[in-house]
Amino acid sequence: MVGPRTFTVRATDNANHETHAVANYRVAYDFEGFSAPVDTSNILNVVTAGRAVPLKWRLLDASGAPVTNLATASVTVTALSCSSGTTPDQLEEYAAGSSGLQNLGNGYYAFNWKTPQATPGHARPSSWTWARVYSAQRSSDS
Repeated sequence: MVGPRTFTVRATDNANHETHAVANYRVAYDFEGFSAPVDTSNILNVVTAGRAVPLKWRLLDASGAPVTNLATASVTVTALSCSSGTTPDQLEEYAAGSSGLQNLGNGYYAFNWKTPQATPGHARPSSWTWARVYSAQRSSDS
């Protein structure tokens, strides 16, 4: 399971002395970033409002193994001033419409995101850090 966790160990010796230790840790995904057609590295992806953007990515667990049982995906939109100083780049590919999460295998996923209608004077970024763009839920705790 992703998120903060606690591990507790209890031990009893032959004389019936008991002790325990607690360790707190956090389980995290390794998000490799979006694949084409979304550009990364300080690029403002310019999209036509109301169109569907194909978001493609790979997700690894903390030890580098592909996450193969992701159950849901969602996108959060934040208004961004178009004069933010980033390099704008028109998105080269659109999808036919929105779709649910597609598991492409080996930790690769796709999700067609239908963009909201534009707010005058604002742009909508199509890539952010993992924590802001994506909420994920594995299909099991294993």
